Amino acid sequence: TNSPPNFSRRTNALVTLAGTARDDVSVLRVDVQVNNGPWLLAAGTTEWSRQVTLAAGPNAVRVRATDQALNPSPTVTRFYTYVVTNALTVFVDPAGSRTVTPDLNGRLLEIGTAHQLTAKPAKDWIFDKWEGEGVSSQGPILNFIMRSNLTLTARFVTNPFTARAGNFAGLVWNTNSLTAESSGLLTLSVTKSGTFTGNLILSGRRVAVRGKFDPLTGLARTAIARPRQSPVALDLHLDVTDSTDTITGSATDGLWTSDITARRNVFNAKTNPAPQAGVKSISLQPLNGSPVIAVSAVANVSPSGSAALRGRLVGDRPFHFGTSLDRGGAAPFYVAPRMNEAILGWLNFGTNALTQVDGNIYWIRPP
Repeated sequence: TNSPPNFSRRTNALVTLAGTARDDVSVLRVDVQVNNGPWLLAAGTTEWSRQVTLAAGPNAVRVRATDQALNPSPTVTRFYTYVVTNALTVFVDPAGSRTVTPDLNGRLLEIGTAHQLTAKPAKDWIFDKWEGEGVSSQGPILNFIMRSNLTLTARFVTNPFTARAGNFAGLVWNTNSLTAESSGLLTLSVTKSGTFTGNLILSGRRVAVRGKFDPLTGLARTAIARPRQSPVALDLHLDVTDSTDTITGSATDGLWTSDITARRNVFNAKTNPAPQAGVKSISLQPLNGSPVIAVSAVANVSPSGSAALRGRLVGDRPFHFGTSLDRGGAAPFYVAPRMNEAILGWLNFGTNALTQVDGNIYWIRPP
C-alpha cells in the first residue's frame, strides 16, 4: 500500500514499505529482505510496515508472508537504486608520460555503475597490469564497477624489447643424443611489443611458430601442431636482463627433448653493416682426416648480416638455405636432405670479410 515507485532512484538510504497480507486462516508474519541480507520481521501481519536501509547502488527488496502452517507466500520484489557518488582514484606507476583514458582520476562516480579505462603506454614503455580491489584484467582495457573508496593503479614497465627486437636464428638439438627427428633450425622475428613469429624446421619439415614474450621474465611457451606427427612444445627465454641478444630454451614432443639456442642478427646494411659481407667458399671434411669432402658450398653474406648458402652434399645432392650471423659472426647451419638425415652445427664467419670460415658440424646419417 505504500512504497517508492519500482525502479526509482533514491538519494536517501532509508525506505519505508507498508502493505497488506491475507490468508484463508491467518497470517503468522511478514518478512522483508534487502539484497541477500537476513530476512527482517515487519511490524503487523494483515497490515504491515517496515523501514529498511538501502546499500549504495542497485538494491533488490523482497517481501513475503507466512501463514500459521508455515507456508510462505510468493515473494514480491521491488528494485531501488540508492544514488551515492564517490571519488575514483587512478594512479599511473611509474608516473610520467604514460596515460590512462578517459581521465577519471578524482571524478565523482556513482557507486554500482560500470566504467572502462584504457592504459596507453608511451614510447619505450609497455603495459604490465592493473591493480586494485576486485580488479581482474589481462590486458590494458579494464572494465570495472564503481565502489566506495576505489583505487586503481595502471602499472607500466620499461620496454625491454625495444633494444632486442629483430631476427633470431639458431639450432634445436641435443648434443648428448643427436637424432635427426629431434634436431632442427629455429628462426624467429621478435617485434618491439614482444610478439614473435617464425619457423621451426624438424626432419626437413617446416612449421610456423608464433607467441609473445613476457616483458618481466622474457619467458614464452607455445605449442606447435604438426601434420601426422606429435605436437612440439617450445619453452623459450629471451634475455631481457643483459645484452646477450640470445634466446635459449627447449623443445619436446614428449619422447625427446632438445636444447634451443638462437642469436640475434644485430647488423643493418646502412647503420651497422656486417664486416663479414662478401662471398666465402666452404668445405666440410671429416675430423678423422679423410680427404672426402662431405659438403661444399658458397656463402653469400650480405651487409645486413644474412647469409645465403648454396652447395652440394656428398653424392652430388644439391641444397640451399638461408641463415644469419650473430654479433660475433657465428651462424647456424642446418640441412636435412632426408627424414632420417641431418647436417647441423655453428659456422663461424669471423670478424671481417677476410676471415676463413670454421666450425664443427655434426652429420646424422642413417646406418
